[in-house]
Amino acid sequence: MLTLDSEKYTAKYRGKSVLFSPMEFDILKVLLNTDNDTVSRQKLVSKIWGKHIRGMDYRIIDKHISRIRRKTCRDVILTVPGSGYRYNR
Repeated sequence: MLTLDSEKYTAKYRGKSVLFSPMEFDILKVLLNTDNDTVSRQKLVSKIWGKHIRGMDYRIIDKHISRIRRKTCRDVILTVPGSGYRYNR
């Protein structure tokens, strides 16, 4: 369904090229590499930036997830209430 090429920073969804921002791409990379586990906003931030960022509004992740869904489809990333997000394989 969704394939990422980390070397070229390109993505395809259902065979069509999709342009993601660097942050959207990094979020997808983390979600695709978690073996169908749920990933919290905090964990996404720490995996992308490598640390906890004090004072950061983790809701910014929600905005990026929303953009990813608009570029693909709503069911690509599932929201797990109270836990975070996971890629829908």
